[in-house]
Amino acid sequence: MTLVHAPVSWGSPVELAPTTPELVVIQGEGRPQPESRNKFEEYFDLRIAAGYVEKPEGDELRAIQEDVRDWLTGRHPDLNDPGSVENYRTYDISIVNKKIGGLVDFLKTNHGDKVSDFERDATSAFIESTFAMYADKDAAAEDLSDRDGSYAFVVPARMSRKYPMYGQEVEPVIPALRYVPNELRAWMMRECPPFIIDTYKPDEAGRRGYLIYAPVTEDMKADLAAESATTFIGASREAVNDAVDFAYNRLGVRVVGLGATLPAVTNYGNSVRERFGDDLVVTTGHGGTAVLVCKTIDTLTDHRPERIGVLGLGAIGASAAEIAADMYEGQISIFDSVQSKATKLAERRPGRFTVASDVAALFHNSDVIISAVTSPIDFEKAGVEDLSGKLIVDDSQPASCHPKDVRSRGGTVAWVIGKDTTGNVRRTGYDYGTMVSPQADLFGCEAEAATLERHWRTLEAEGVDREQAAQIIGRLAITGPVTVHSAGLIGRLFDRYGIGTAEPQAFGRPILSA
Repeated sequence: MTLVHAPVSWGSPVELAPTTPELVVIQGEGRPQPESRNKFEEYFDLRIAAGYVEKPEGDELRAIQEDVRDWLTGRHPDLNDPGSVENYRTYDISIVNKKIGGLVDFLKTNHGDKVSDFERDATSAFIESTFAMYADKDAAAEDLSDRDGSYAFVVPARMSRKYPMYGQEVEPVIPALRYVPNELRAWMMRECPPFIIDTYKPDEAGRRGYLIYAPVTEDMKADLAAESATTFIGASREAVNDAVDFAYNRLGVRVVGLGATLPAVTNYGNSVRERFGDDLVVTTGHGGTAVLVCKTIDTLTDHRPERIGVLGLGAIGASAAEIAADMYEGQISIFDSVQSKATKLAERRPGRFTVASDVAALFHNSDVIISAVTSPIDFEKAGVEDLSGKLIVDDSQPASCHPKDVRSRGGTVAWVIGKDTTGNVRRTGYDYGTMVSPQADLFGCEAEAATLERHWRTLEAEGVDREQAAQIIGRLAITGPVTVHSAGLIGRLFDRYGIGTAEPQAFGRPILSA
């Protein structure tokens, strides 16, 4: 497969609209840091140290995990029971101390010679600092001298009973959870409030972005949606609002980006705006994702693809199909398990889309497939045997295509991952457990929030008054289905601020290495 960089032409110039007023940020000069910030910095130092210690691996690690499983089963009879709304909407330090704090004590008593002090101490510090930082969101702004936030990227957890392979994403944040079986880690995190997963490189003024956990998991979806879809949507929206509340009031951010499934559960972020109004900018991140989908295709193909398939027609999939229809010539095949979605999309663009009869037909009739579904694809069950020469651009989170399954059928799968070539948007070191570069690699939705805030600063530096600059950024934010125009505006910003594609990868491994 030949690497080429084909330029993508994006839409028309930026337009202005009054949507967002001035946001006043408290600088807090001359006042000491709140105690909660001191606790957070102590925790952060401990967790960094925990990352460098030697740890059990292989059979030794699995033996500890099974010992922990037995301990948890005996201590928590409800371990395998479906969670209730109360479980998922309660932030209770006493429960977290019983589960995660109890784990620390168990590891010290039973595996103290193998599990380091740093891992245990960082986990204990996580509990204390997380609840202290979250409690301070209700403090008066003038008492929070450390409110140095610029933007926040708010994400759910991918790990769950259904997707145990993502269990590793929590290990850098709560080190002792490494010794809990993967499928139980989301359960361990119930009753934890929103917290800081990582920070981003500070800007010239010392303000920085934050990566924030919204307490929404696949377990939560499975458990509450079984009761009713309304129950899950209501609980998840409250959880997202709590995370945004934390980012805005405690950390002082002015731009919030939503990651993974959060735009879907919040109706493109509108349920967040209903709570916060025009006090901050909320963007779905779908524009950045759409841009990187196209950039990924153009990077990994040596000619413009003539047959593109789109699997899954939710918010991202439908937008990707529309954009592909405008950006690329040739056939666009579409499929969704809800047939009416595909039919309605085809009716909107007569002659531009072909509705595939099933998954196998979509793959058979496409050279490049954009996958935007939320469940893994069982290729054998779907009747997909040969993927020779085909490229799957997998934007599903959790991922829908395992690289091993795709390679065994002769195809290639790549995730939609970008990077900031200027080095300005860099995490401290967290990589979601699935990225090649722990600092530089970015999701498109992540890059969108960071770039909008960076453009806001640029406008102010160029002499645009604060209110007008806020209006411009509010206009650029993605607040509904992505169009070629709205994605084009984000694409122009990506080009201006150096957001390009990262090394082609999937599940944290390069896909083009010899």
